[in-house]
Amino acid sequence: MDEKELLDYAMHNSYSVITHKCTVEDIEDDGMPVFVHFPDRDIDKASIKVMVMYFIMTEEYEKCEELNKEYELLFHERMPKILCECSVPKYNLLDDETIECENCKIKIV
Repeated sequence: MDEKELLDYAMHNSYSVITHKCTVEDIEDDGMPVFVHFPDRDIDKASIKVMVMYFIMTEEYEKCEELNKEYELLFHERMPKILCECSVPKYNLLDDETIECENCKIKIV
């Protein structure tokens, strides 16, 4: 399995747990327990933002919508704008709250 496939598993596993479609234990039983977030801690804003950006890039917009709803429920605020103006954005996580597009250097909080 290459890094891209591993990342895809991690994104989908975290999405499934955060949106209450399955438990961490269910995923562990399936044999591929990789996650974007730390399942033994409270979910953080940055993890959800990174997941939404990933699902935008893979054109899985229904997942973005569900993650936006979970973000609002968890943090009692609307998710900030997370898209830059690049035709092919490349996002990097700078710290726990800030994501930057490597191409245009726009910071997304």
